[in-house]
Amino acid sequence: MPLKINVVPQWVKPLPPIIIIIIMLGGLMCVGCEGSCGGGLQSGRAVNAYSDTIWLYSESTADTATIKTPGKTILVQPTAILVDGVKVADIDENVADVRVRIKRGDVSIVADGVHIKTLRR
Repeated sequence: MPLKINVVPQWVKPLPPIIIIIIMLGGLMCVGCEGSCGGGLQSGRAVNAYSDTIWLYSESTADTATIKTPGKTILVQPTAILVDGVKVADIDENVADVRVRIKRGDVSIVADGVHIKTLRR
């Protein structure tokens, strides 16, 4: 008779159904969650981003802000805005407030309250 060796640790067992239900409900509660990030650059410009996903990240240098989402990287430079390395809009170097909104993959850019550009997926 062959020797049986149990190689599965005790803690690795199927999850009870109630735990699976709780995890699923937690995931449903996050549907519609939104995220935002941003801040002020040393140059005095404020750059803020809003997204329909919570996976949003930004970082900045003295005069450039980088916004990262799961599908796009947006650079707000002193006189231009780039999406995934492609220049999509020119902005005046004196713009004080830039807002970027990402919704369903579309990117909308507003500078000092004026709509500059909307990029469709």
